[in-house]
Amino acid sequence: MNERDDSFLIEESRKGNREAFNNLIRRYSQTVYSFAFRLINNVADAEDLCQEVFIQVYRGIKKFESRSAFSTWLYRITVNLWKNKLKEQNRQGRITFSLNESEQSGEEQSRELPDSLPSLDEVVDKKTKIEMIQECLEKIHPLYKAVIILRDIEGKSYTEIAEIIDCPLGTVQSRLSRARDELRLEVLQRLRDYKLVKK
Repeated sequence: MNERDDSFLIEESRKGNREAFNNLIRRYSQTVYSFAFRLINNVADAEDLCQEVFIQVYRGIKKFESRSAFSTWLYRITVNLWKNKLKEQNRQGRITFSLNESEQSGEEQSRELPDSLPSLDEVVDKKTKIEMIQECLEKIHPLYKAVIILRDIEGKSYTEIAEIIDCPLGTVQSRLSRARDELRLEVLQRLRDYKLVKK
């Protein structure tokens, strides 16, 4: 994406230029939808979240100060709306986790990683590997899932992730390390379920 073009479209959108704003939506709609789908893993809910994101952008674009990239702002809005949905589901009893991490309370993870884990490439085909990782991502803590998606799938830098999820750089690094450990454990369990790794 051309940042110079973004600046023009953003400035015009601030002035109420609907065509410029529609161009911004067209430019970033697939990016936002793809990220939303990876977070939610449901087409209809991802579409709804994407629509909510651009409603928020429309309402708030006059306040956007370009301190970070426009795309970073979009990711941050997407994450915040997604977390709000998780909190609402939690209040309704539809999910049973807390959005507070164990590291924030000083507790340490008790699960231990094995010394070695075979590469998925060695034991499953590419399609099965992708499906397995997607399934395992659904089983780890949502905040861990988000940081893995941002870093390992979306390719965001630690600094960008810190801006997106609004936390210190050190927390991003710690959360990513825990996230990868949790994902590896889930993958190991799945491999055991497939009877590809001895118990």
